[in-house]
Formats: sequence, structure tokens, C-alpha cells
Amino acid sequence: MKNYFILIILVAFAFSSCKEDITASWLKIDTINLVTSPTTEGVNSHDISDAWVYMDNQPLGVWELPCEIPILAEGTHDFIVYAGIKSNGINATRIRYPFYKPHEFTLTLTKGETVEYTPTVNYKSNLAFTGKEDFEDTGIILTPGSFDTSKIEIITKVDYPNIVKYGDNCGRMTVNSIDSIVQVYTDLTLNLPQGQVFMEIDYMNSNTFAVGLISQTVTSFTVNDPFIQINSQDENDLKWKKIYLDITNYVSYISNPLYFEYYIVSSLDSDKSDGIVYLDNIKIVHFN
Repeated sequence: MKNYFILIILVAFAFSSCKEDITASWLKIDTINLVTSPTTEGVNSHDISDAWVYMDNQPLGVWELPCEIPILAEGTHDFIVYAGIKSNGINATRIRYPFYKPHEFTLTLTKGETVEYTPTVNYKSNLAFTGKEDFEDTGIILTPGSFDTSKIEIITKVDYPNIVKYGDNCGRMTVNSIDSIVQVYTDLTLNLPQGQVFMEIDYMNSNTFAVGLISQTVTSFTVNDPFIQINSQDENDLKWKKIYLDITNYVSYISNPLYFEYYIVSSLDSDKSDGIVYLDNIKIVHFN
């Protein structure tokens, strides 16, 4: 009986000790900021959805923002946070965006307490930004095809303060029962490498639109099928969104390309009498 009583005390002590040992420290990250050089890299619009977190070079997991991360440690530690995105806007394809630098910092943790931190990331230095269109200049690189009369209009913040979010202007494509298709192409040639290539677009749309590539080789000029279709938003809840389009495979598929172009097309949705696609901050990003 005496030994049984001692056993109960030891088990209770063990559970008490375990409970104390697993008290977590907490790291809270609400968002990750992006800082850009506007002249060369464009505005700092982003859709960083996840934090890939490492402590002392050990992974703590991938966390959808905002997040609170339990950490079974205390004291001072080194952290690295990588900015994560949804490739092609798909929830199931969450990746570390290859063109953002990781953010490194040191924090002191205390068990049972929460430390709030906001990482800031930048684009890596060895990048090229091509095919840029922010609609801030008088002329734009997106023009109708040879047999098209439709085009992208430039609208201003002065006239549309509730629409234009970045800079002074954005682009607008309008479709209706008379002009049911708007299709525009870049009027310049793009040299894209056989490596990682992403296209970033800010958009707000009450009508579906699609993006495709045109490739020119020595022997052929090919207008490829659109590689992404972006569905329309609810007309009562229109908002600016950003998408990161992974066009690596489409570029790498073409053997010995001379150059590429891209096009954007919107065809009136079957259940609508009109629709609008707003565009801004279009750019293709790749390593030099």
C-alpha cells in the first residue's frame, strides 16, 4: 500500500513536469510586407498568403497568414521566413515564391507569451522584369490584333477614385452584346529564359478573362492556347486581387525560341449582357 501511494505521487509529479515542459512560446505573424523599387520592379502589390518559417535552420512548418505558431523553446533564436504564394491562384499549389528574398531576424521567446513580428521581403537582386505594363504612361504595350478594333482603355484615379488602386491609372477591358470579345497583344518582343518564369497580374473582373503566350521560332509563329483562365468575381463584391502565373513549362516547351509575346482576351460570359476586366501591374519576372 505504501509503494502504491508512492507510485501515485511519482506519476502525478511526472504529469505535472510534462505539462510544464510543453508550455509553448508563441510567434504571431499577421502579414508579410513587400518593399519594391517602383522604377525597376513595379509597385509593392502582392498576395503573400503563407509564411514558411524556420528556427535555428529547423522547419517550423508552413502557416497560412495570419498565424500564431506554437514553439517548444524559449530564449533567443534565429528565424528565417520565406514568403509563400498560391501558384496560379490555386490553393493546392502553395509554394515559396522563388523571386522574393527570405527575411532573417532574431527573437527572444518566453514560455506562455506571444511575440508579434512582421517580416519584410524584397525581390532578389538578380532578376529581370519584362513585359511591364502599369498604365502610367501615355502609350501602353497592349494593342488590338490586326483585325480587332477593341482595346484596353486607360482610366484615371481622378475620374474613377473608387476603381484605381495603384498609381494614377489602370486598364479597363469592356465586353458587351455588341463587342463580345476583347483581345489585345503585346507590341514588343520578350526574351524569356528556359528557367523559372512567372507572370504577375493585378486584376478586378466582373467577366472571365484569359492569358496566353505567343512564340516565334525560326520556322513557326504560334499563338498558344490560353494557359490560365480567371473566372469572374461576384459583381456585388468586386475587389482587386493578384495572381502569380507560373509560365515556366510553357516557355521551356518551345525549342530555340526567337522571342515571345503575351495576349489577354475576354469573351462575354454567356449569362451576362456586359462585363468589365480591370488590369494593372502586369509583369513577367525571371532570373537574369
